Amino acid sequence: MLERMPLRRRVALACATLGLLLSVAFAAAAVRLAEDYEEILVTEFLRGQAHDYAERLRGDPHAPLPRTQQLSGYLRRGDGSADLPPELAALAPGIHEIDEQGRHAGVFDTVAGRLVFVIDISAIEALEHYLNLFAAAVVVLGTLLGGWSGWLLAARAVAPVRR
Repeated sequence: MLERMPLRRRVALACATLGLLLSVAFAAAAVRLAEDYEEILVTEFLRGQAHDYAERLRGDPHAPLPRTQQLSGYLRRGDGSADLPPELAALAPGIHEIDEQGRHAGVFDTVAGRLVFVIDISAIEALEHYLNLFAAAVVVLGTLLGGWSGWLLAARAVAPVRR
């Protein structure tokens, strides 16, 4: 089938395929970098909060933990007493994505007990959604631009043969 296709179309198809592959590689790299950056940001922020509050609790065992719209802290003391919501009580130490809306939990064992911090990064998740749409647009545009430029280049390359 390709053999019967005119040279100009074959070159345009090859360029469109190259545009597709390069666009997909770029989009995948951008999305992956954003996800890695989010993970690093959340991990370091929650780890820092756990370290700071563990130090505060060492000096004052009744120091209040944060309870804001974006960040909430919980403590399960060594004696088993806790103010943890049930969905957080069973989490193992580490960073966990709680739901698709952008809530993450960091669970840390400290001298004061098990500290659990929940952070809401729904604004970052919304930005990731926008990035995914942008990446899809890059793939479509890259493919179309590759095909169009291949079509133009092939026309110039074939022109002397036609004459």
